[in-house]
Amino acid sequence: MGIGTSDPASKLDVEGGMAVGATYSGTTAAPTNGVIIEGNVGIGTTTPASKLDVEGGLAVGATYSGTSAAPPRTEPSSKAAWASVQRPPPISSLYAQLPATMVSRTPMARSLGSFVGGSSGGGWLGTKSNHALHLFTNNSTAQMTVATNGNVGIGTTGPGARLEVLAPSSSIRPPAFKAEMSGANLLVYKGANNATVVENTSGTHLALQAAGGNVGIGTTTPAQRLSVTGNICYTGTIGACSDRRYKTDFTPLSGSLAKVGLLQGLYYDWRTEEFPEKEFPAERQLGFIAQDIEALFPEVVLTDAQGYKSVDYGRLTPVLVEAIKELNALVQQQQATISDQSTTLNTLRTQLDANTALMQQLQSVLEAQSRK
Repeated sequence: MGIGTSDPASKLDVEGGMAVGATYSGTTAAPTNGVIIEGNVGIGTTTPASKLDVEGGLAVGATYSGTSAAPPRTEPSSKAAWASVQRPPPISSLYAQLPATMVSRTPMARSLGSFVGGSSGGGWLGTKSNHALHLFTNNSTAQMTVATNGNVGIGTTGPGARLEVLAPSSSIRPPAFKAEMSGANLLVYKGANNATVVENTSGTHLALQAAGGNVGIGTTTPAQRLSVTGNICYTGTIGACSDRRYKTDFTPLSGSLAKVGLLQGLYYDWRTEEFPEKEFPAERQLGFIAQDIEALFPEVVLTDAQGYKSVDYGRLTPVLVEAIKELNALVQQQQATISDQSTTLNTLRTQLDANTALMQQLQSVLEAQSRK
């Protein structure tokens, strides 16, 4: 049948607009080559309850029409739900479960919303049954999942926390997580040796090693439980475990004074150009050479996996204390010796004074006899 055309190519071919309904007919012009319908429209049903009520599948678009059957009206088991709507570029194809779901389209945009219980408090998007909500693009697997317990997963369909982000296992960069505010950002990504690296805008790193649990600040390859590249400033207390109940097999230090005498304090500069990752300061330094200390006190020298050495200067304190005690013992011994020598000298001085007095008496007697 043709309306406005003598050569219809379809079951119903209308040339121009079409208005249906008493209110529209004869009063309101339909859009050019468009249709306006006052009442409900039923396809596959004689009792439409909505503006458009479709009993069965619906295919829209030149690619689908007459070639592809729409899915039947059953519980969808995949992304191909109850309706397939073809969109021209740049609008992507949209899969939508029609019951309790509203699909809207504006130029250069697309949206999918579900209004639950007639609420006017905003748009709702989700599942009415006890199923997770999966979001995807480019016909891929699920890229974001909202689980039935409210957990959100990105890169995982089984999030075990309120937010779980799973990056590809082979990815070192780009980061799996990024938070940015007013030019400042926080990045979380996979570093060398599967370390978790947290980086801020300035490029400062906090690294947590997967194996061993070492923590690095300013370095992504911590060699110790805590490795810090740069200066440390603190106002509290750093304490080393020292309770007697933790210790056994005590042996006093000996010869500390002689060993300390073999150490040589030095002024030096860091080789900053050869080791830029260490961020050594440019200022003149003073200290010891680790190898020199290791020869005398190996217990206070640490060696990393690459063979580089560091010194725990705090653990030299007992050595210095014992050296001072040895030096003090020597001073006291010398003081005792000097005291003894002083006593002997006083005794000799007294004897000398007595002998001098006796000699003077004898001289007086001799002089008196010589005058007779």
